[in-house]
This record gives sequence, C-alpha cells and structure tokens, in this order.
Amino acid sequence: MAENKPVGAQPASAQAPKQESRSVDARRDRFALAIMQGMLANQGHRTPTALAAFRDGMVSNLTNPKPLMFMLAFLPQFVEPAHGSVTTQLLILSATQKLTGTLVMVSCALVSGSLGSWLSRHPRVIAWQQRFTAVVLIGLGARLLLAGDPRAVR
Repeated sequence: MAENKPVGAQPASAQAPKQESRSVDARRDRFALAIMQGMLANQGHRTPTALAAFRDGMVSNLTNPKPLMFMLAFLPQFVEPAHGSVTTQLLILSATQKLTGTLVMVSCALVSGSLGSWLSRHPRVIAWQQRFTAVVLIGLGARLLLAGDPRAVR
C-alpha cells in the first residue's frame, strides 16, 4: 500500500545532511560562546585586546568546516600535477586564500574603526544617518505594502 506524502516532500535521508550541518554549526557556536564566556570570566569582564580578538577570529575561521569544504571544492581546479606536489600546491593556494582574506578583513576592520571613531566625535552625522536609514526603511516598507501580490511580479 502506498504512503500518502505531501507533494514535493523530501525523504528523510535528503533532510539528514541539512540537520547534520545545523547541529555542527550549533555545536561550534556553543563552543565559541563557552570560550568567550570563559575568557570574559578570567579577565574580569574586560574587553578583549585586539590581539585576542584577532586570535579568536582566526581559530573560529580555521575550524569552520564550510570554508574548508569550499577550498576543497574550489582550489583543485588550479592544481597542475605536472608542476610538482599536489599537496604543496594545495597548501600554497590555501595559505594564499587565507592570507588575502585576512588582509581584506583587517583592512575593513581598520577602516570601520577609523570611521567609527570619527562618527563618535560627530553626533550630528550619526543623527542624520539614522534619519536617512529611517526614510529608506519606511520607503521599502511602503513599496512592499503597495506592491500587491508577489506572484504577479514574475
């Protein structure tokens, strides 16, 4: 006798990888939270130093399975076995990708920090920024309200 399944329902085996990925992410997030709570408890609730924040970010990034899977899927297309050891080539490409990513993130952090310092000395600019953001959000909300049925857009 056939089972009655909703149309488009996926078998339980298709849902397992998504659930497993979520559980891995949840465990990693709980672990990172526990580390941060322990660091704050040990430091008497002081703000972590820039070096400690950088170190924690690096540990989090290097232990995150998603970028590692991306590197394993993306980088092999640039490896030429005729040019030497495949492992060495992959390590060089991985290190280059991590280094450039770190440089971009450090640059963004420095620019954001400088901009934040400048904004903290100019409260009128912050007030105008908040007003502008409010107008944009109200405009987007009005557009959604007046757009009607989203299926008609297609």
